[in-house]
Amino acid sequence: MTTRSRVARAVRWVPQLLLLLGLLSSAPAQAQSAEPIELKWNAPPECPRAEEVRARIRKLAGPLNASKTALRAEATISRNDDDELHLRLVVHVGNETGERHLDGKSCKALAGATAVALVLLLRSSDPLSENPLAEAASTDTRANGGDANNAASGETQTDRGSQTKAPEPVTKPTQPARPPAAAAAAVKGPERRWRILLQFPQAALGIGPLRKPSFGLAAAGGLSFDRWRFLARGSYWFPQEVTTDNMKQQFSAEVRRASGSLLACRALSLSTLELAPCAKVTIEHVSARASGPHISATDAGATWIAAGFGAHARWHIVPWLALFAAIEAELEGSRPQFSLDEVGPFQRFLPAAVAGSIGTEWIM
Repeated sequence: MTTRSRVARAVRWVPQLLLLLGLLSSAPAQAQSAEPIELKWNAPPECPRAEEVRARIRKLAGPLNASKTALRAEATISRNDDDELHLRLVVHVGNETGERHLDGKSCKALAGATAVALVLLLRSSDPLSENPLAEAASTDTRANGGDANNAASGETQTDRGSQTKAPEPVTKPTQPARPPAAAAAAVKGPERRWRILLQFPQAALGIGPLRKPSFGLAAAGGLSFDRWRFLARGSYWFPQEVTTDNMKQQFSAEVRRASGSLLACRALSLSTLELAPCAKVTIEHVSARASGPHISATDAGATWIAAGFGAHARWHIVPWLALFAAIEAELEGSRPQFSLDEVGPFQRFLPAAVAGSIGTEWIM
């Protein structure tokens, strides 16, 4: 074999070697790009989204060692009875678990405190023993006021009184540093406590006050303020036919029904899944047109008030859209009955009604 043929054969192996080196070099890069913190975020719709919190963590953490032990964290924000927000942060490192609780009035402040705390845990050599999570499992710390300023300035206060600085994000030299007070205001920010609600479309199924099951469509609109929901709803029920036999002759009536309701609900929790008991007042209107032998087509109607209660459940898909389901019961203020001069009374309404509905809720 000549020298020229050996060189040609070696040249043919160059692309394969380059491809192999590329594959070997991409594996560490992919391992390094993986996020070392696996965050499960559960918060009310008005709070920052999970993607925003993860982006904040990546910005504070900077480049990380791929061999660092991965952290798993579960952050849940709920609202207390005193209308304050509560953060429960549970961190898993291997088989060990730590927990911390924070209270505050701003979702943004709690989200920022969560990001700072997780970055400090990530950079600690022994997170669950050197971080406040080791001893603060049953201690509540305020995320507004002093703690909000600490979180915004990149510092966090430990239970032993020592301060540990969080990694500071890189800023451009042309941008002036933001004062601590302005940074705290940017983290906290004003939050709108009320929302406009539109429930459309709704599909409903009810039993009562008519004796046969009723199918209908509905739409509702109103406002929410913190835990309270105030709605006005209109319902249209598909017509039903009521029949009776008398003297071997059949008589019937087409019954048309519409209702309008006012509802007041209070949510038990503000999270992705929301449950709320409700009180309601309804105005019912029923009209009927009879038909049969020797019966002239005339209309008759009745209107009355009903009162009741119910339970609503909402699942927030995104901050501006939720799926909801409701079950409601009411007592009728009147019990009309169908009556024909030639036949007499032949059916009376039920004293109570139960209805269920499902639909979408648009939040603005």
